[in-house]
Amino acid sequence: MTLSIVARCPSTGELGVAVASCVLAVGVRIPVAQAGVGAVAVQAHGWLHWRQSMLGALESGVTAAEAVEMHTVLPDAPESQFAAIGRTGPPGVFTGPDCVGSAGHAAADHVSAQANTMASEAVWPVMLEAFQQHDGALARRLVAALRAGDDAGGDYRGRQSASVLVVSGDPTYTSTGDADDPTVDLRVDDAADPVADLRRLLDVHDAHREVIRSAMTADPEAAAAHLRRAGEIAPDDRVVAPLRAIRLALAGDVEQAEPLLRRAARINPSTGGWARRRAEAAVADGSPHGKALLNLLDRSGLPS
Repeated sequence: MTLSIVARCPSTGELGVAVASCVLAVGVRIPVAQAGVGAVAVQAHGWLHWRQSMLGALESGVTAAEAVEMHTVLPDAPESQFAAIGRTGPPGVFTGPDCVGSAGHAAADHVSAQANTMASEAVWPVMLEAFQQHDGALARRLVAALRAGDDAGGDYRGRQSASVLVVSGDPTYTSTGDADDPTVDLRVDDAADPVADLRRLLDVHDAHREVIRSAMTADPEAAAAHLRRAGEIAPDDRVVAPLRAIRLALAGDVEQAEPLLRRAARINPSTGGWARRRAEAAVADGSPHGKALLNLLDRSGLPS
C-alpha cells in the first residue's frame, strides 16, 4: 500500500530508496540500503525480513534481477511488491498479480518506480519520468519522484508518512556525519503532506551541512559564506538561525548579528541562553568579541 523508488546515481555510485504511503512511519517498514551493496523496497504484503535477505543476495554477488526473482517463489509473493538496485547493473522489480490495485512498476537502467493501492495507473510512469528529468543530487531526484507520484493521485487512502535513504556506492565507506558524507536518512512519520515535509527536511539537511563546513574552516570569510548559504537554504531552522547570529557576533559583526539574533529568538526561544553561554565561553577564551555579545544580549532583553 505504497509508492516507492529505488535508484543508483551513475555519476557518484550512490544508492537510494524513497517511499511514501498512508501508514504510520513507512520509513522503518519498507526501505533499506547498504553502502556499496544496494537499495531495496519491500511493500504490500511482503515481509520485513525479505529486505535483508535481498541485500544479502546482492552482497553475495547476484544481480538485482536475480535477488528479486529468488523471492517471487515465496508464499506471500503474489500479494507483494518489491524492487532492488545493486552496485552495478539494472534494477530488479516484481509486482505480484494479487497486489491491491492500481499496482504496477516502471524501470530503466538505474532506477525502478513501483506502487500499489494507487488512485491512478499514471503514478509509477510519472515517478520514473520525474526522476529522469531532475538533474539534482540523488536524494532530490528520489523525492521529486515521490512528489510527482503524489500529484498524479498517490495512495488512494490518503497520505501519512514518507522517507528517503541514500548511501555511498563504496562498500568500504563508513558514514561520518561530516559535511562531505553522502548519507541521507530522513523520515516523516505522521503528517498531512509528508512528501512536502520531506522536501523541507532535505533543505534543513543541506543547511546543516553548510553549518558543519563553516565550523571546519579556519578562513573567517569562508566560514561566513557557509553560514550565509545555510541561512539562504533554511532561514527558519531552529539551529541555523541562532548559529548565524551567534557566530556573526563572535566574529565581530555585532551590528549585523543584532537583528538576526532577535529573529532567531522568535524561531527558537532558547536562543538567548544559547548565545549567552557561547559568549561567556568566548570571554573565558580571551575573545575580544565575547563581551560585545554579552552586552548585546543585555540590551536585547532576551531570556537566558
